[in-house]
Order: sequence, then C-alpha cells, then structure tokens
Amino acid sequence: MPIAAVTHSPDAVVSPRMTCFWKIIVPAPVNYTTTPASNSENGYGSFFWLNRGKELPDVPEDMYYCKGHDGQRIFVIPSKDLVVVILGYSPKDNAIDFNALLKDIIDNL
Repeated sequence: MPIAAVTHSPDAVVSPRMTCFWKIIVPAPVNYTTTPASNSENGYGSFFWLNRGKELPDVPEDMYYCKGHDGQRIFVIPSKDLVVVILGYSPKDNAIDFNALLKDIIDNL
C-alpha cells in the first residue's frame, strides 16, 4: 500500500525517497472546506469529511479528509503540518485501521 506523508510546512525537509511532494498554503479554501455543512452534525465540510466528532479518536480534531473508493484516503492535519495519502485496494470496510495508522505516523514525526 503506497503511502505518502506530505507536510505543508514552509520549513519542510523532504526525503529523497518520497515520490511526491506538495506545499499547501491556501487558507481561504481550507476555511471553506472545514466549515461544517448544515445538517451534517459537524461531520462534513465542503467535499471533505471532518474529524470534529472524533470519528478517529486518536487523531487531532482539526483533521479533514477525503474518502475514496476501496480504502483510498487523503488526510489533512493542519496542526501537525501533515498530509497523508493512501492509495491501495481495501474493498472490505474496516480493512485498514486508519485511526491506528495515523496515530503511528503522528507519534513518529
């Protein structure tokens, strides 16, 4: 399962082994994206899921993410200056413990 962890910190040091790197500094769209949609019970912003309800309890509440097909995910965690992209094939629900995976990445930053 390819995983790329990407920071949006201007002081980032990028490993030469990383296959992709983005620098994300766009506050206006982020503010729009992370504003809860009406009737979403704080769980959904503009095309992104929000972690305000602590669906992933060991991950910061400011995380927002995309849920793709068969386990593909993009997690953005501003408080950790981190973006985690997961590309893979996991057709079963709960095949990947995203909470544990993200906790391990954050604990090892």
